[in-house]
Amino acid sequence: MIPGKGTRVTDEVAGVNVLDQIAPKGQGADDWHSDHMFLPEPPMGTTLRAVQLPSYGGDTCFASMYAAYDSLSSTMQSFLDGLTATNSAALANGARAPVNAHGWAVVALDGRPALGRSHPLTVEGDDVGAFELNFACGEQGRDYIVTYVEQRRSNEAGRVPAALSEVEISLAGKPTQLKVVASRPRDKSTDLVSIASGRISAEALKAFADTGNRSLMVETASDDAVTAIRIGNAGIGRILPTLVASCAGAPQPTIRNSARFSRQQGG
Repeated sequence: MIPGKGTRVTDEVAGVNVLDQIAPKGQGADDWHSDHMFLPEPPMGTTLRAVQLPSYGGDTCFASMYAAYDSLSSTMQSFLDGLTATNSAALANGARAPVNAHGWAVVALDGRPALGRSHPLTVEGDDVGAFELNFACGEQGRDYIVTYVEQRRSNEAGRVPAALSEVEISLAGKPTQLKVVASRPRDKSTDLVSIASGRISAEALKAFADTGNRSLMVETASDDAVTAIRIGNAGIGRILPTLVASCAGAPQPTIRNSARFSRQQGG
């Protein structure tokens, strides 16, 4: 959960973070969440203390991710066992990593360097939102993790845009299909937030950064519209060595089933 307006945060006791919420509605506590699990060093546990109780409602529910995993079919468990996930608060309460709108820049993703660029999202010349494209460390010397984050506004009638079904990027003439991991309205608004991710080879990113390759193509598809946006490589050749050096010194992720090692809390 992210502290919001009406939340008092104290840390008077070393290693203990207290969130005193005066008006918690709409601040994340009334949605499923895991307290501060996005931190580099997550807390070992969470306790709740109700000082003022409503006359009705206000129930807190807990869900076990161990039980959720155990209830899956063996096929789905095998599929999940080979996956990893990034637990991030990047989209919470509209918080964003700083991304350059005029060229590629070194940005911070979950406290680690990445290369990022933002760009307007257009459909047949109409500005309908914006998206960010980020490249972060993958398997050292072999590939990079690419993340596409899009915010698409509702149409003139106020209807929520259709969820994305496809996202593809093409670097140096080589298309890479990204997996759409989320595409849903933000909270109670009619804006659609979509996230897709995948991997590209280190050679492909290096080729894009070369002066002879001026742009990459980002294409999306939904039941509502198809977009095709061309993004230039301005600045990326200068800063790519920073990412390469950072990835060379970064610890390699261990592939395991994260559902076995975490517990989900809601309230």
